[in-house]
Amino acid sequence: PYDRLVLALGTQTRIPPLIRQTDCIPLIPFHTLSNALAILTQVSSASRIAIIGGGINGVELAAALCSRGVSVLLIERATHC
Repeated sequence: PYDRLVLALGTQTRIPPLIRQTDCIPLIPFHTLSNALAILTQVSSASRIAIIGGGINGVELAAALCSRGVSVLLIERATHC
């Protein structure tokens, strides 16, 4: 289980059907500055984060959170070379 779940998606927010938002696990898209501020608020006390989406936004967010000492699991459905 994760303390918080952050979704960092591309231009369209598509939440996988197996993932449901709860009061304990907020789902936050990452497109705007206000989204980024919401993410920072949510992760301030988290020690582990899962990011769904390995595009530039997801990778940059993962790097930023790692630099804050957060353990990050980056989930990507596509294969990479």
